[in-house]
Amino acid sequence: MKVSITGTPGTGKTTVTIDLKKILKDFKIIHLNDFIKMENIYDDIDEKTDSYLVDVNKLNRIIKKIFYSEDNVVFESHLSHYLDVDIVIVLRAHPKIVEERLKQRWYDSKKIQENVEAEALDVILIESLDLHGKKVREIDTTNLKSEKVAKKIKRIILDDEKGYEPGKIDWSEEFF
Repeated sequence: MKVSITGTPGTGKTTVTIDLKKILKDFKIIHLNDFIKMENIYDDIDEKTDSYLVDVNKLNRIIKKIFYSEDNVVFESHLSHYLDVDIVIVLRAHPKIVEERLKQRWYDSKKIQENVEAEALDVILIESLDLHGKKVREIDTTNLKSEKVAKKIKRIILDDEKGYEPGKIDWSEEFF
């Protein structure tokens, strides 16, 4: 099984995969952003936003060559929903929480605002649904510890647990 854990920066992807690694021992966890940098799979760096510009088609080809012979892989990144996977789990967090977390990472104010708006407008969820349809699940991480989120992800992956279908989380009214 190939799994994408995606979401706006600040929703808890990287943190949750630390706990997920402890409970999904037969899954390999790939931190896609690190892999992209390590393998130089980017076309350019946007100095203004400190963002890597990635050709997702090229990324998908390389990922398939390297990892698709393996049985169980989790790809973690705000880009992982662009990969050809069996299930996409979109982590969500209230925009105010995303803002606080990104401030702690010393993101500049423009980059923080872009990500907060992206979370409020469901950008990654919509992209995921466009690419994967019924294979998409969504978890609100706002008030959950990463261990609990990891357990939810495990149940979604292994038991196809219901209740995480997309469309239940909506920050737009509150945020705008």
